Amino acid sequence: AAVGWSLATTRSTFDQRAAVVGSGVEEFLAGLDALAAGAPAGNVVAGVASGHGAGPVFVFPGQGAQSARMAAGLVGRAPVFDARLAECQRALAPFLDVDLVSVLTGVDESWLERVEVVQPVLWAVGIALATVWEHAGVSPQVVVGHSQGEIGAACVAGILSLEDAARTVALRSRALAVLRGTGAMASVDLSADAVAERLPAFPGVGVAAVNGPGTVVVSGPPQPVADLVDA
Repeated sequence: AAVGWSLATTRSTFDQRAAVVGSGVEEFLAGLDALAAGAPAGNVVAGVASGHGAGPVFVFPGQGAQSARMAAGLVGRAPVFDARLAECQRALAPFLDVDLVSVLTGVDESWLERVEVVQPVLWAVGIALATVWEHAGVSPQVVVGHSQGEIGAACVAGILSLEDAARTVALRSRALAVLRGTGAMASVDLSADAVAERLPAFPGVGVAAVNGPGTVVVSGPPQPVADLVDA
């Protein structure tokens, strides 16, 4: 950690960059030797910085951003959106028997309660919206995401192909659907320290996320989570 901090804060920043991962001196030295020789190594990542300065950031949300008829106003009116959504539809087809256009424009809102549908739909809308922005000349300097939004961000960044991203989000959400009901999450308006003091009385409950100084998400078995919230 000290080495990483020093490299990030006390060294010059160059376009040519590399990182060596290791658990000991020998692994680090072997990685540095490979880097110097231009030889491939499993513990070395190298690249060239693609840009400098501030710029647009595309943020891809996790589950919870869904709503009835979201993006419906773009369907049939924005050709770029329609084309990209159709590509997402084809990529999802082997894993999900749902018509994206029908979901977004229909009156049936039951899909909002089905995680195996919600997450792929959110992913597809995010990908299509990013394409609309880029078509309008707004290209992201950085992309970030949460939950299935991470998959969308990785796809827009070029780390995952559309097909690989579709497979990942569809199979991940399918696995979550199987687990539905076996656990629960809740937002608690307390600090992380205050929540931690209460946890021993609620077996299996832990801090899942710290959203802010006074907002924490806890997770665990449904009843203990409910008991913590009631307390």
